[in-house]
Amino acid sequence: MLAVFGSRTLLSADNLGAHSVFGFLESFSSKKFCRLCEGDRDGTEWIEDAYTMRTPQSFDAAVASIGSEGYNWSLTGIKSACILNEIPSFHVTKNYALDAMHELLEGVVPFELQIVLPALIKKKYVSDGDIQSAINNLTYSSSDQTSKPPFTSANNIRVSAAEAWCLIRCLPLILRSKIPRTDPDWEVITLLCEIVDIVFAPRYSEGLCQYLAYLIEEHHKKLQQLFPDVRLLPKHHSLIHYPT
Repeated sequence: MLAVFGSRTLLSADNLGAHSVFGFLESFSSKKFCRLCEGDRDGTEWIEDAYTMRTPQSFDAAVASIGSEGYNWSLTGIKSACILNEIPSFHVTKNYALDAMHELLEGVVPFELQIVLPALIKKKYVSDGDIQSAINNLTYSSSDQTSKPPFTSANNIRVSAAEAWCLIRCLPLILRSKIPRTDPDWEVITLLCEIVDIVFAPRYSEGLCQYLAYLIEEHHKKLQQLFPDVRLLPKHHSLIHYPT
């Protein structure tokens, strides 16, 4: 008889699914919304070392306090225990399987394009028509033919994950002759392009991961500086954990 043994090391899911399975609040408006660190909604630091990381001990202590007088789910972000933590090789606070498709391609990328592109249009570098024409006339690779992004208005970008990936990779080619490379709003997009390239790279080095941490911090700071009235998404916070 052949005996087969296995163990769970990582579980991949979108944020809502992961929070539901792992025992965290599904509401990302709670004070502590991150399942990897103790960062809260008011945090303005964009590097992981600025935050206290969750640990099996801190998670289990919060679970032990659930139901006690004064326990506030929003202050811990934890609503229940997770049966998966009974597996010796696994704990939810060590689950670094993050969801780049939802967080970047369906979250941060379209969110920021709807902020930055209208600002560039307001500066009269381009118009909605210019962008639409450039997208339509670009010669796409065979792998991108079915992911050609639809575009009608910079204020209303509705794209799938594959279309967002195509758009953010092709945007520097589409607009390179129209926008000064040193324009500060455009720098937000070029930083985002670099972040996306590294996150979806097939291989990494320690140096590349350190560079990614630098890019994320610079990108988030610049975005806040240029658009102070825009509140960054919880998905922006999640990006600080990608280098790890």
